Amino acid sequence: MSQTLPLSAARLTVRPAQLASMGWVTWTLGFGLLSALWPRDAGFDVLHYHLQNGWSAYHGRLHRDLAPSEMHSFLNPAYQMVVWALIEHLPGRAVAFLLGCAQSLTLPALYLLARRLGAACKLEMGWKTALLLACLGMAAAPSFAVFASIRNDDLGALAFIAALALALPPRGDDTIKLSQVALAAALVGAMAGMKLTNTLYVAGFAGFVLVLARDWQMRLRLCAVSAGAGLAGLLTLGGPWMWAMWSEFANPVFPNFAGAFPGPDAPVDVARDTRYLPGNVFQALSLPIRASFNGFLINEFATVDLRLALVYLSALVLGGVAVRQHLTSKGTPLPRAALALTIATLVTFAIWMGLFSIMRYAMGLWLLAPLLAWIAARLLVPKWPEPRQAWRYGAICSAALLVSTQPESNRRIAWQSWDEPYLSVTRPADLTYDDALILIASSLPAGFTATAFPEARLTHVHAQDWSAPFLAPYRARRVDPVIAGHDGPLYLIHCLPKRIELADGRVLENVYPPELPLKAIAEHGLHLTEAGCRELPTNMSQPETIWQICPLSRE
Repeated sequence: MSQTLPLSAARLTVRPAQLASMGWVTWTLGFGLLSALWPRDAGFDVLHYHLQNGWSAYHGRLHRDLAPSEMHSFLNPAYQMVVWALIEHLPGRAVAFLLGCAQSLTLPALYLLARRLGAACKLEMGWKTALLLACLGMAAAPSFAVFASIRNDDLGALAFIAALALALPPRGDDTIKLSQVALAAALVGAMAGMKLTNTLYVAGFAGFVLVLARDWQMRLRLCAVSAGAGLAGLLTLGGPWMWAMWSEFANPVFPNFAGAFPGPDAPVDVARDTRYLPGNVFQALSLPIRASFNGFLINEFATVDLRLALVYLSALVLGGVAVRQHLTSKGTPLPRAALALTIATLVTFAIWMGLFSIMRYAMGLWLLAPLLAWIAARLLVPKWPEPRQAWRYGAICSAALLVSTQPESNRRIAWQSWDEPYLSVTRPADLTYDDALILIASSLPAGFTATAFPEARLTHVHAQDWSAPFLAPYRARRVDPVIAGHDGPLYLIHCLPKRIELADGRVLENVYPPELPLKAIAEHGLHLTEAGCRELPTNMSQPETIWQICPLSRE
């Protein structure tokens, strides 16, 4: 006879899949809430161009303004435009909550990759182990840098991790689903279209797919599917902006790679940010290890994170083992999935070190570190300890990794109320802005203040030293004549940091003397009277940092 459970007991019966779904939903909402409570990122890039680019694109100002955030004004604003739409229509904490929910998806993506990779390698990996490896990966220093931020480097890393997981056979066999590979390629391609630096993940994913295929016939099919889907993704998020740049400058990625796209506005002898590139082969090969202890080698701020060395050494060891086995035909070959992830990691490293060597651009490598290290240990350790002892060793290694991690200390602004807007800039009421031209001193971040002056025309002066050459011809051909011929009101906006505390404890006073922007405007025959300057009250200010707008006059 069948027995009917009481109604109360039936309601308490929850399937494991439902419980897992409830757990992930709780995680996503909780992470989003924490992001809304945490002080928001007000670092250099956010104030320099992320906010301004979104506002400019949302309101269609490409042909009105002249690079208010200098070269960064020409980065694809697809993501920033969506963020600005949220900023205009939602309270600031709601914006932070939604962006936090999106960032939280990194953890389930890492978890899915761990489970599928373990199955593909025929290794026993329970859900607890997979979750621990995912948490350790997400706790990397680059993750903290973009937490509660409108920066989007985490989205490229998330797409890379998700693409690797989708491309793996879902049941641990050799059955690769072309539809999932197509979706994976589209994700990676879309992120490359959104931000050019994400192209290194395209290369890494390509290496992963080529090794994952079991024969040349499958490789050709995967190449065709991945190329088509990846191109579709790239054009979806990057195509409209590339076409706009091509129409304006005959360069779809202006002002980058001017050698391939020459033109009257193209910079000379500069193609990308080379500040962090290693100087020779030895520096390149040792960079991941050295940078794990000295973040200044790959970042503007001090960080310590052993994950970079961990993923690098794990990939080198696995790659070396695979080469030795291939040459000597001795030993058990590495599982194809493990070799594919090894190749993906090494290819991503090679592209990253050759083009950028900037930490946030390769965030996905940090996320992969615990997982790849675990795979290497399981495959190469002759006798794996029994479960209880393995968990003991794992707890020690995990604690050491977490304790040794030192994220960067970037500038953040605490929320003042629940209904506070994400950004507010109050302009002086006694100045005239109709038909005004506003020059933004860009060597320190001030681009975000442009959002308070929709009726004015905006451009920049005094660019950062490293990026100034990118727009040198552009300024000479387009900016300088506009400044010289403008007969309406002229203003300068600049940042005045009075005091900066560095990570090493040093305190710098008056690090940005007013004479620097004064020299810049003097080159245009302009001057200002300090008595006429007004502060621009903004919720991005702190006592040691304010912004000013100053009327200009011709000499």
